[in-house]
This record gives sequence, structure tokens and C-alpha cells, in this order.
Amino acid sequence: MEDVSKALLMAAGILLAILVMAVAARFFSSASDLMESFQTQEKVSIATQFNSRFTKYIGSRNTDSSIRGYATIHDIVSLANFAWNYNNEQVYELKKMTLSEQLEDHRIIHINITNGLATKNQNNVEITNSGSSIISDLQNYNQVAYNVLLDKIYFRNNDFPNAKSIINFKIDIKGTNAEGKIYNVDFYPASVDEISSSKESINTLNSNIKETCKEITDEKNKDKYWKYDFK
Repeated sequence: MEDVSKALLMAAGILLAILVMAVAARFFSSASDLMESFQTQEKVSIATQFNSRFTKYIGSRNTDSSIRGYATIHDIVSLANFAWNYNNEQVYELKKMTLSEQLEDHRIIHINITNGLATKNQNNVEITNSGSSIISDLQNYNQVAYNVLLDKIYFRNNDFPNAKSIINFKIDIKGTNAEGKIYNVDFYPASVDEISSSKESINTLNSNIKETCKEITDEKNKDKYWKYDFK
């Protein structure tokens, strides 16, 4: 009888130990899941805060049909400066990377200016989408180049510098990395008809911007306008 009692006590002890282990495992699993959830939320929050630098330029119409939220060339240059500093923090000796290597590294932010393409939506309203490149990797250009852009393409017509003459750029988000951070964006001019009663075509606007950027993007002028001579 004594042996049976010992056996029962031993069995009860084993069951209790198993129960304690099960509860502990569940506790640690729940704690791990909670920690993982917090980390995921933190990553999302960090990515959202980071992306707000770009998403604020998606733009929308006010109730009076005026435009808000689009970027000016000043905004784009400011983002290019931010991207250059950020890229150098993320990548050691960025200047030694080729342009191809930069494109393959999704830690690196790319700021581009492209054409606006005039099209019609299903309601026959003119819209624009980003087209072929005018300037790729604006973040790799220097302040001399930025000054040219700020001087030449802030207004559609420098003879009549006013709020209605400011060139507005839309943003097209081209890529986000594994962390959810935006790393590649195109800015393209909004159709003038979207922001004023002017009938100047998007093609004319594209042409004026291209002409301004032609010297900056010319291969022979890299020493003057590029931060480094990327291979």
C-alpha cells in the first residue's frame, strides 16, 4: 500500500511539473508574441514616419478645386539633400559604388524627375503619369546643379513669378524595401490645366524642364554638377 501511495505521489508530482512547464511555455510564447507584435508595430511606425517625407506630396484637391500637397522644385531639392545624407549614413563610402550598384541596394534612396504624360481618364478628364527620365538620381548632383534648377524651373515663366506660375510636381512611388521604407520615387510635372485656367500643354512644360536640365545631365559636365564621378 505504501508503494502505491508513493507511486501516486510521484505521478502527481510529474503531472504537476508538466502542468507548470506547459503554463510557463504558454507564458513565454505569449510574451514572445507580444514582443514580436510590439516590434512589428514599431517597424511600421518608423517606416510610416520615414515615408511621410514622400507621401505628403501625393497631393489632393481642396474643395475650391485648388491643389495642395504637390511638390515644388525646392521641395524636390530638399528631398535630394536628405537622400544624399541618408544614403551616406546607410552605406560606407557611397562614392565608390557604381550607379548600377546603387540601384541594386535598396537602402539607397533615389530621387528622379521624369516627364509628365497627358492622358484622359474614364471621365475624359486630363491626368498625368510619370514618363521617361529627365534627371535620374538627383541626390547625386551638387548644389551648383540645384541652384540652376531652383532658378530656372520654380516658375513656369520667370517674367511673371507668382503663386499661379509655380510648377507643381506629382510623386510616383516606384519602390519600397523590406523594411517598408520608400527608396525610389519619380517626380513629374502636373498638367498646367490641373492647377490653372492656362492652356499651356504638358508637352510644352516638359520641353522647358528638359531644356533647363540638358546641361546638368550632359555627361561632359559631370565634374561641374555631380558630387562624385560615379562609374
